[in-house]
Amino acid sequence: METKRLATGIFPVIGMGCASCAAKIEKALARSEGVESAEVNFASQTATVRYDSALASPDSLREAVRAAGYDLETRQGPDAVPRFGDESAAGRRSLGWRTAGAVVLALPVAVLGMFFHDAPYAGVVMWVLSTAVLFLCGRGFFVGAWRQLRRGAADMDTLVAVGTGSAYLFSLFNLLWPSFWTERGVTPHLYFEAASVIVAFVMVGRLLEEQAKARTTDAIRRLEGCIL
Repeated sequence: METKRLATGIFPVIGMGCASCAAKIEKALARSEGVESAEVNFASQTATVRYDSALASPDSLREAVRAAGYDLETRQGPDAVPRFGDESAAGRRSLGWRTAGAVVLALPVAVLGMFFHDAPYAGVVMWVLSTAVLFLCGRGFFVGAWRQLRRGAADMDTLVAVGTGSAYLFSLFNLLWPSFWTERGVTPHLYFEAASVIVAFVMVGRLLEEQAKARTTDAIRRLEGCIL
């Protein structure tokens, strides 16, 4: 009887945006051939996998994670974690700039939508600003939702993209073809401010979450350094 050659690897996970993402990746790894156990830590953004090296490899684990809509950093060695940390820092900076842009652009949309929606060209201004908020600052939600849709799955990005995208498209229809409703005795309303504010709020929450995860990861690494 052939003896199992068990190996344990800790791999940084790329693309996790919520706790359900971690659960999905964990299930994908656990179902992979040769995997004895898999644990995904959302806080540290890593996956700890115990697998039979005769049946599985870091590359096969990465393919399983990619099939679930995410990615796995398979490089091992002392330079792997710092490289991943640098990429995370760059990602947080990019998210910070996009979040700031979303908040700045969503604020006038909210003011116009709540208090000056009858002003001349208010609808056009809200349309332009909302387009920038959703598809420039918040494009990651739609990219993530499309990635999950291709695999027949859904996550937090799907929820945000469907909700805000529906409000945006409905408002655009009402802005360009208001007669469709007025001819039927219905007043067409615009919901650009709802779509913009939701995207801005979710991005603020995600930024705070990323900062908290970064602090947690740094604390864990310092603790590991003290123990070692």
